[in-house]
Amino acid sequence: MPGTRSIRIAERLRAWAARQARPWFDRFTYTARSGPARGLRRRGGLGFLPGRPPTAEERWLLGQDWRGQAVFDIGAWEGVLALFFARAVGPAGAVVAFEPHPRHFRRLAENLALNGFAHARALPLALGAYDGAAPFASDAVAGRSRLVTAGAGATVPVARLDTLMAAERLPPPDFIKIDVEGAELDVLLGAGATLAARRPRLLIEVHPEAPAADLLRYLDGLGYRLWHVEAARPLAPVAPSPAAGSWHLAAEPQQSD
Repeated sequence: MPGTRSIRIAERLRAWAARQARPWFDRFTYTARSGPARGLRRRGGLGFLPGRPPTAEERWLLGQDWRGQAVFDIGAWEGVLALFFARAVGPAGAVVAFEPHPRHFRRLAENLALNGFAHARALPLALGAYDGAAPFASDAVAGRSRLVTAGAGATVPVARLDTLMAAERLPPPDFIKIDVEGAELDVLLGAGATLAARRPRLLIEVHPEAPAADLLRYLDGLGYRLWHVEAARPLAPVAPSPAAGSWHLAAEPQQSD
């Protein structure tokens, strides 16, 4: 089985190839042959290539029971995982996908429509610790654009999840996936009331820019058990060893006495 470093290198090569080929293959619709959206209709990405081994994140996702669940995909990019979730929860469930990048949002909405997922909804905004707007930096690597405190670039709307729950009449979430390039804690701070009331399971991609120690302590304070997906081991509410890249944190609410 390939190691984490090998998988990261392969992913970077795939991202580079995608950037080179995007002007050509973005015009075509295909059926994904690899990845979590395998078997679904899609535009963009390299899902038409077969044989990619699943990542640790994907293996974790495939091991869960999603039937009838309400899933929030925060930082949905072009909808690869949103497609997976929409198929996995089925018509009895619901998916709400959030993506602030205008081009990625259009592709996200297009991919959901290609598969007729009427129970999946896409919202064109970023989630954070406040309601307002923020500069948004587009990265050359697909899916790695992010909010910034200042600088040139487009401004995108930002909202707290707690605000949106009533404003957008969102379903109570059973599961929340977060991939926001370093703003993970801000998303959680803006969702504090929702986390306390609904106790959803979480899967968070923790990026090197994120304050990992604060993130773990915050979730521990809310009564979550913490799990390092790549290392397949539990985490104490202290900072993990420094990592060269991102890693995935699964958080499960502990049962109250």
